[in-house]
Amino acid sequence: MSVFWSTVSQGMDDGLTAIVVAAPDGGEVTIKLCGSIDRQSCAIVSETFLGALADHAAERIVLDVAGVDFCDVAGVRVLVAAHRHAAACGVTCSIVNPREHIRWLFGAMGTAAVLEVAGG
Repeated sequence: MSVFWSTVSQGMDDGLTAIVVAAPDGGEVTIKLCGSIDRQSCAIVSETFLGALADHAAERIVLDVAGVDFCDVAGVRVLVAAHRHAAACGVTCSIVNPREHIRWLFGAMGTAAVLEVAGG
């Protein structure tokens, strides 16, 4: 796998880092998110996701949220939007390694049925 780019949002204390890792064969792209997914960082998630979708002919995009320590309603919405956008493009999208409190949030918001969530 090779790293194509990374993006850092507004600040070290409340920021979000997104690193895109693409398989050489183009079959899978992993976006590793670390920090907080909230109203302030949703644009970073969306831009990174759409860029990865446009730049790589991937069959599958994996959002690895193991490093996400906080997610609010806006964060869940951007993840659902990414999932739906991928599906509309014929690309499988899954979320892996959520922490327990984030998995709980997906369930509480009724999005667990929409999002393909694994691990955690």
